[in-house]
Amino acid sequence: MSLWIWLFALLLYAAGATFIPQSRDFSGISRSVLPDGCPPILSRNEWGSKFPAPTAPLLVKPVERVYLLQTLYRNCVDLPTCKLQARNAERDHTHLNWGSIGYNFMVGIDSVGSLFEGRGFFVQSRYPEAADYLQSTSYAVAFLGNFSNSHSLVPRREALVSVLRLLNCAVSQGLLSADYAVRKYNVNQETVDAFNRIRNGA
Repeated sequence: MSLWIWLFALLLYAAGATFIPQSRDFSGISRSVLPDGCPPILSRNEWGSKFPAPTAPLLVKPVERVYLLQTLYRNCVDLPTCKLQARNAERDHTHLNWGSIGYNFMVGIDSVGSLFEGRGFFVQSRYPEAADYLQSTSYAVAFLGNFSNSHSLVPRREALVSVLRLLNCAVSQGLLSADYAVRKYNVNQETVDAFNRIRNGA
């Protein structure tokens, strides 16, 4: 994106415009460009991605579903550990020949529920055994921890609230349907239920 476009975008933002730049690679985007009410998201550069951001295939917008996933690693409880786990997830996904991280976003189990950019708002996710039509119409958001069906543990409230703020941001930009459905992929049902309680104001 040219310097002139960025300058124009910053002028719009200063004037109070609400938008997300239509870039498929968020790695160079300052958090300050995100609209008011949208949570900060650590860029790929900030968490140390070692691979180029995928630019295709693109999602069908507005996205209709959100799948909650887990990395199955030990829950990260501070930012350095969460960054390391994001890099570990990317390493594992590249071993599957996905080219980079497969999730659209990741969320830490630290005290603020840090958000991490994966494939971002515009590019289809990749995760095992998911039908193509699901990947083209859904976001994949992964918790950096273990919330599997073998137990009933759920992510801390801060992580769930961060996911809700992220999705609210996507709705406000017309990227995600306002009546989006939340589904589990490899997390326990308790995690989905806990998210929905927060979404419904409980």
